[in-house]
Amino acid sequence: MIRKTTILSVAVTSAILLWTLAGCESSKDLPLEAGIGGEATVGTLHEVVLPAVQIEQVRTELNGGASDFIFVGQRKDLRAKALLLFDVFPDSAVASEAEVRFVIARHYGSGTMHVFAHPVKESWDEYEVRWSNFPAVDTTAVLGEADWTVADSQVVSIPLDTAIVNGWMRGTLENHGIAIFPAGYVEILFRLFSVETVNTDLAPYLWMRYTTNGKVDSARIFPSADLFVAHRPKPAPDGPYLVSGLVADRVLVKFDLSSIPSAATINSTQFEWSIDTSATFFEDSPILVALQRVQSYPWDLQNLAFDTKINIIRFYLAQGDDILTITSLDEIRRMTDMMQRLVYGVLSDNGFVVKMGDEDTDFGWIAFARAPGDSTVGPRLVVTYTIPPTVSAP
Repeated sequence: MIRKTTILSVAVTSAILLWTLAGCESSKDLPLEAGIGGEATVGTLHEVVLPAVQIEQVRTELNGGASDFIFVGQRKDLRAKALLLFDVFPDSAVASEAEVRFVIARHYGSGTMHVFAHPVKESWDEYEVRWSNFPAVDTTAVLGEADWTVADSQVVSIPLDTAIVNGWMRGTLENHGIAIFPAGYVEILFRLFSVETVNTDLAPYLWMRYTTNGKVDSARIFPSADLFVAHRPKPAPDGPYLVSGLVADRVLVKFDLSSIPSAATINSTQFEWSIDTSATFFEDSPILVALQRVQSYPWDLQNLAFDTKINIIRFYLAQGDDILTITSLDEIRRMTDMMQRLVYGVLSDNGFVVKMGDEDTDFGWIAFARAPGDSTVGPRLVVTYTIPPTVSAP
């Protein structure tokens, strides 16, 4: 049971509450100047720590059809592969050279990775492909191969078999595009720009030297569709909760807000969750995290919908941090405003999703301590609120 300590106050100003949590389910005396923003309120001041009443980890299969990037390779237990479709060619052309070229946005790891381009055997939809329904690929036919190294600072490429490209142009071979993935296992991950990037100079393209009407020419042909998919093994049920980039690990959290009176004025709200630093992996530091309100409850894990423009709190975890918490005063204010609307019933209480702030670009993962029922570990909300004199605390 959550124990609350009250203070009879005359007024609460708009100064910032600073506290040190000592004993998670116990409240303590608060200074009269506690609170964030808004007009001064008269009443009784309370602080309550709300532990989670429901936590669920979700690992959705990521489709990168709308992403600005293509990922190819592997890093830790992450796997990523890509599809591209080139289906518009010069009329009556005969290719003498063909090469797929990519501009590098970033690479991770060290060394050299051998990549293959194989022909795809069936049609696919750019926005529907997942790891589990990846179209059939003819791995016996090598359309092209190359060594990519992290020493490549700007561009990587794959020379293609011109006999197959000419077959596509003549219509003698079915063209369902190419699949690109690494050979074997090397811990190297390439982040390449996709055709969705706003700058077409960065988009991947098929460079082709060809002959048409007796004249030699060359062209850059952009894909009509490209995407990447990413995959990681299913997490162990007794391990930490994870959120990560690329593979769309998410954690759903719900708190019991019934202990806060509906007439309460929320002065401050803080989110906290202890980190399992031994299982947390940083490619960069810090990692951007987002706490977003889920749009329906009970949760539909297959079609999870959450707020993407409003009711979003963003904050960072830096390498070495052993707790995730909101440090920006602006984000604390946003969290406080969202909690006020939840308590008033303006927003429905459907819980929150904890995820990477930018799943396409943030790489690494955060391991949250798994300790059900232990509110000293989290996740938890620390809520400070004022009750008008005519309203009693629950």
